[in-house]
Amino acid sequence: MATKRKQIRSNRTSTLSLEGLEPRTVLSGLPISLEFLADSVLTRLSESRLPGFEGSAPIAATEAAGFSVILPSVVPNGLPVRALIMAVGADNRPASFSGEVSLSSSDMAATLPETVTLARGRGYVSVTFNTAGEQTLSVSAGGETPLTGSDSTTVAEPIVATRLVVLMPQSTQADSPTRVTIMALDANGRLVPNFRGELTLTSSDPAATLPDSVSFGRGRATATVTFGTEGQQTLTVKAGELTAEASTTVALQPVVTDFRIEIRPEVVAGEAARVALVAVNADGQAIRDFSGSAILASSDESARLPDTIQFRRGRAYFQVAFTALGEQQITATSGDAKATATTLVKAAPAVASIRIWMPRQLVAGLPAIVQLMAFDADGRVVRGFSGSLDVSSSDAEASLPGRATFVNGIALLQVTFMTVGEQSLSVSDPSNADVTGSASTRVMELRLPWRQPRSPS
Repeated sequence: MATKRKQIRSNRTSTLSLEGLEPRTVLSGLPISLEFLADSVLTRLSESRLPGFEGSAPIAATEAAGFSVILPSVVPNGLPVRALIMAVGADNRPASFSGEVSLSSSDMAATLPETVTLARGRGYVSVTFNTAGEQTLSVSAGGETPLTGSDSTTVAEPIVATRLVVLMPQSTQADSPTRVTIMALDANGRLVPNFRGELTLTSSDPAATLPDSVSFGRGRATATVTFGTEGQQTLTVKAGELTAEASTTVALQPVVTDFRIEIRPEVVAGEAARVALVAVNADGQAIRDFSGSAILASSDESARLPDTIQFRRGRAYFQVAFTALGEQQITATSGDAKATATTLVKAAPAVASIRIWMPRQLVAGLPAIVQLMAFDADGRVVRGFSGSLDVSSSDAEASLPGRATFVNGIALLQVTFMTVGEQSLSVSDPSNADVTGSASTRVMELRLPWRQPRSPS
C-alpha cells in the first residue's frame, strides 16, 4: 500500500488555480485583492515554466464583439440605479476591452453620463430614469468595427408628494440653534425620495434667524433655526404649492454672569491643548441648561482656535494651539459675561530621532503600512512636530512616497517592496543631518497555493 501511495504522488501534476483561495488579512492590515493577483502575479507566473505547464503559452484574450448591459428588471422613477456594462465576445462570454464608450437612453429625461471608461472589459454607471414605462440604456463604441449593446427595464410610475411634515422640538431656548427636519410625503404617508425643489422658511418670531433656502435630498431636508423671542413661536415651510407649519415654546436663556475656563497651567507650543468652558451664575454654580454661544480670543494672535463656541448643557470644549512662547491668555465673551484664563507656553522639544515601525516580514509586490514617530532626546514623542522628511529605501524598485509628512509627531506611509531579501527603509531631515531613522524587513516572494489533482488509482 505504501508503494502504491508513493507512486500516485509521483504521478501528480501541479496545477495553479485560484479556486478556494479567500482574501486573507496580511501585513499592515491590508487585504489581498484576488483581481490584483489574477491580473498581475498569475500573468507573470503563467509566462514562466511552472510544474505541469512546461511549454504552455499564455492564453490569448477573447476579442470583444459587443457589449452586455445589465439593468434591474424594474427600477424606481427619479432615483439612481446602477448598470453593469461588460464587453463580450461572439460567444457572449467576457472579452477584453479598455477604453471609453458612449451612453444613450430612450428616456429623453434620463440623467446619465455621456461616456464611461471600461477597465478590464467592464464598468459601472449610475443612471436615473425619469419617464415611466419601458426604457432602454444603450452603449456603443466606435472604431473599425463599431460595438454596441443595450438592455431594457420597466420604470415605475413616479411617487407624487401631496404634503409636507415639519419635525421640531416642542421647546427650545432663545439664541440656541434648533434642528428642524422637513419631509415630503405622498397620499399614503410614504416618503417621496425623488422629491426635488427649494424650500423657503418663515416664522412668527421677527428675531428668528432662518436660512434663505433649503434643498431637498431623497425626500427630506434639514435646517437650523435660531429663535430670539420668548413664547410660542411658529415655523412655516413652503415648497411649490405645498405648505406646512410647526410650533415650539421658546424660553429665555438663563443668566450667565461668568465662565470658568479650564486649561492646563503649562502647554507646549504647536501642540493642541484641550480647553473646557463652564457657564456659571453669580454664585459660581454651573448652569446646566445654558445652550448659548461665546466668542473666543487669545493674546497670541497666531494661535489656532475657533472664533466662537457653542455650549451644550452648560459646557463647551475646544482645542487651542499656541505659537508664541511665555504666558498667554484665552478670553471667552457672551453678552455681559467675560472670563480670562492664563497658561504658560513652553517651547516644543527638538526632534532627536525618528523611529520606524515596520513588519519583520513583507511580501514582494504587496503594499504595507509603516508608522513613523518623532522623539526628543529624552525618548518622548514630540507631539508638536509637523515637518516633512525625505524617504528612501535599499530597494531601488520599491514604491514609496518621496516625503513623509508628520502630524502631531506621527506619520503613516504606504510602501511596496519589490526585491526579495533584506531591505531597509530610511528617513532623513534635509535641514538637520542628525535627525534620521531606519528600519529593516525581510521581503519574501509571493507564493500561491495550488491544488494537485489526484490520479486515478
